[in-house]
Formats: sequence, structure tokens, C-alpha cells
Amino acid sequence: MKNINIVLIAIFAALSFTACDKENYSQNNIVGKWYTSDYNSANDTIHFTADMYVRGYFPQYLSLDNFFTYSLSDNSITFTAHHSNEEISETFEYILNGNKLTIKGFSNPFSDTDEAKFNVIFTKKE
Repeated sequence: MKNINIVLIAIFAALSFTACDKENYSQNNIVGKWYTSDYNSANDTIHFTADMYVRGYFPQYLSLDNFFTYSLSDNSITFTAHHSNEEISETFEYILNGNKLTIKGFSNPFSDTDEAKFNVIFTKKE
């Protein structure tokens, strides 16, 4: 009976480690500074912080009372612009593969125009 209990405990422990939440995995791997050479971007560096803020990349929208946050869900990343008393969000599909991050259609985020949007590929700096 002891052997069965030991085996069950070992299986339960192994399952708890393999059932790692995909969102937490992605969040931990996306944190840091990323660089792009994409000519469509307003800035070449985007910084995802552990406390879910976005630094850099959106300089044209920044003022003292504006800031940006992000959230992850499955293969989607949502950016939220916090402007005074208003919040505007836009969601993009993303692919995270090692030190490469592709955000699909991210070439002109928060744009009111209908121009074609291109994928932006980032490489992790830090």
C-alpha cells in the first residue's frame, strides 16, 4: 500500500509541474526589451515589464497622464492605452519563439485608418 501511495504522489507531483499555465509561461518569456528593424514602427524598442506595463514604442502617444499596459491570452496580446479618463484597447495575434516575437498586424497600432497592417518581428535584447 505504501508503494501505491508513493507512486500516486509522484504522479501527482509530475502532473502539477507539467500543467504549467501557458499564459504565465508566455508572460515570463515576453518580459524584457525587444528590438525591431521594421521601418513601419514609430520606435525600434518595446519593453514589456513584469508588472504588465509597456515602455517605449508608443512615444507619439505619451504625455504625463498617458501610459500603456498589456495582457496575454492564449496567442493574443492586448495593448491598452490609458489616456486621462479613457482607455483604448487593441488586440493582436502573436507568436513567441525563443528570442523572436512576431506581432501580427502591429505596424500601425491604435490607428483610425484602414491602411494595410504588417507583421512586426522583434528580437529580444534583454
